[in-house]
Amino acid sequence: MIYTRYLYDKRCVEYSLFISLLQENKDEALFWSMELFHSGFTQEVVTMIWNYYYTLYAPFYINLESHLSKYTNLWMKHKCNDSYIATMIYSLCSRNACIDFYLTYKGILSAPKQYEVVFKRIDVSDNLSDIMNIAKECVIEHKLFRTRGKNALFNINTIFETFTFLDIDIYKSAIKSRLISGLFLLDKNNKYDPRIYVIKEQKDILNYKTKPVIELKAWKIPKRECLYQLKLNPSSNSKNIYHYENWLYYASRSPLWRIRISRHNGTIDNENKTIVFNSVENEETFYNLYNYEPDEQSLEVQTKWIGNKEYESWDHIYEKHKCEPYNEWFVENNA
Repeated sequence: MIYTRYLYDKRCVEYSLFISLLQENKDEALFWSMELFHSGFTQEVVTMIWNYYYTLYAPFYINLESHLSKYTNLWMKHKCNDSYIATMIYSLCSRNACIDFYLTYKGILSAPKQYEVVFKRIDVSDNLSDIMNIAKECVIEHKLFRTRGKNALFNINTIFETFTFLDIDIYKSAIKSRLISGLFLLDKNNKYDPRIYVIKEQKDILNYKTKPVIELKAWKIPKRECLYQLKLNPSSNSKNIYHYENWLYYASRSPLWRIRISRHNGTIDNENKTIVFNSVENEETFYNLYNYEPDEQSLEVQTKWIGNKEYESWDHIYEKHKCEPYNEWFVENNA
């Protein structure tokens, strides 16, 4: 378990971001992404953005790839600039996510009949070149990208050569997405997504930044800054406030808290799941600044940390958010 900047369970924050994208809830999506970013998980957030792009949006939003690439390049040059992250998250959340892609790539839903064998071959491969060769064979067989999107498939290699932190699983989703794009573009009535984006500036995201701490006032921070309740994965165990008994130990797994602890000469005792300071004075100074007192927080704050299960199962999630245009297209192309 890892606690973030404001003591949310990191794994639940990631899931909450995913659900916020499905719900097109821009404010919550920005909040959860900034919670991860300012906890120190900067590269993980960017990786998540690309993963969600390819598994929720890419087949129907081809131009969005170059927009995300532009802002990822900017972030790589200025890694503390959270406005680039906010711009990418907002761009995703301004479009219709398609959970059908996500579940198809995981093998839960059927792939388009033309791609059933191809997707299985991609799934078992562990080599990027082999995966691309499988895709090239598919492009030739189905006569894809002959008039439109000629570079759509090959642009993926540029993305992964530039952003080397993206792993092979995301590459597989990217290739599958572009093959679906190829089928989509065979219909001359289908058009590329418009290049219309909202660019977030620093002044737009001031509410999400980490505020300066005031000595002996840290207990007020959760009430002020914990804006949303966590969403719990249907398969996850329920949480309660007793999970916060060793809260600082689990918070120490976040880069932000680790830096704070180190600054006050604290060390992590993994065996006893506690933090040990080299002097009483340093321990006192640390807690005067950062003691959020989880067990003393109001029921409202604790409820936000504990979260709730908005969906009973993944079937429930799918029924709530399935993409009707994709389902209609899928039926037509698999008749």
